[in-house]
Amino acid sequence: MFFYNWREMAAWIAIFVVALAMIVVGLQSSNGGVVRIATGPKGSVSQQAGDALKLLLERRTPWKIALVPANGSLHAQRLLLEGKADLAFVAPAALGASQNWVGVAPIASLYSFLLVEPKADETALHSLNPSTIDLASGGADSAALGWSILETLGLVGHDQLRLDEQAPAKDAKARLITDFYTAPEWPALVQSERYRLAPLSEAAALSIHAPLWVSATIPAGAFSFGAHQMPPSAIVTVATPLILASLPDLAPSIAAEVAAVLHGHEGVALTARFQAQNSESAWQLIAKHAAIGGEDLPVRDLLRQEIAWWLQHKVLILLIIVAIVLVVVQVRNLRATRIALAERRAIEAVESMLNQILQIEQQARTENDLRQLRQWLDEVLQFKLQGSRQMLGNDLAHDPLLGTFHQQCNYTIALLDQRLKGKQNLVAVA
Repeated sequence: MFFYNWREMAAWIAIFVVALAMIVVGLQSSNGGVVRIATGPKGSVSQQAGDALKLLLERRTPWKIALVPANGSLHAQRLLLEGKADLAFVAPAALGASQNWVGVAPIASLYSFLLVEPKADETALHSLNPSTIDLASGGADSAALGWSILETLGLVGHDQLRLDEQAPAKDAKARLITDFYTAPEWPALVQSERYRLAPLSEAAALSIHAPLWVSATIPAGAFSFGAHQMPPSAIVTVATPLILASLPDLAPSIAAEVAAVLHGHEGVALTARFQAQNSESAWQLIAKHAAIGGEDLPVRDLLRQEIAWWLQHKVLILLIIVAIVLVVVQVRNLRATRIALAERRAIEAVESMLNQILQIEQQARTENDLRQLRQWLDEVLQFKLQGSRQMLGNDLAHDPLLGTFHQQCNYTIALLDQRLKGKQNLVAVA
């Protein structure tokens, strides 16, 4: 019995340990189910790409995608390195020294737009005074990328403090904007004829000296603002990649799902190819792909998602199975214990009644009081009924004790009946 109690206690301890492990793993799975993506300022390519990527990932996976706004690549990189984001949109050319992150996928090409005064004859940056070039209108990334261009061309020194303090120049002779989506006022400037979109004469030289910059062409009429088509003719400029970055220890399941999204089952390449004539950036393709209405994922993708989900939660699933097995075994043990306890109590009760019947038998042999004999007869009949119910009610019909009990009951009843009849006959004769 002592061993059985220890075995039962060990089963409960095992169930408690498994339940605790399920809670811990469940919490970890719940936290792991949220993927944080550092994006960019409102209206930027990073922000729009983040919105589109969130839509597709939530369509394809059970994860919740949390977008973490950043004011530029430096901020997004800091969020990534501090563990506040799992993925981040960054423009490497805006970051300077490389950090401990890896590129997951190229997303888009960020084109530089040089705006000069309409009557300006020279569009080479060397012909402009750097202090008259507004870099800050396009936001933090545009300022950092513009400063990178000027520094590569030797027009400014390596002065990060000056970059941080750079402010829009009200009387700027030119503006250098890289992510024009974050500078919504620049189309109005062009339409007001205060500035015009000009070619960047140093594009070829810049692409040679700075690997992160490539010479690119903005086609004629690439942008329309009312009746204005910009530029009126193709112009040369430079472009730099915007990439999706992560830390080296990014979960393989996240990397696999992001790759599946960026290279979807329809065969549409959702990443920019960084070619000069690429007129459609990756975020536009992603948005177009995500907006396809009423389209079901192919069976193979659904199957792959199911398999990925099971693999992702394999530890939790295994713990649940173990817990179910332990609970089933323990319930069976409890049921067996309850049955054994009921049987033991029934046997003890019948044994107690049997002892009382034996005592009645011994006393009945010498008892001459008719009332006492009748009382004992009633008690033995009640004992027989109660004992039979106890044994049969606990599935003890085949227990030898039941036969012994019935035999003793019948013998004692016959003895009492015989004694009563003998006494009654003596009374009648007298």
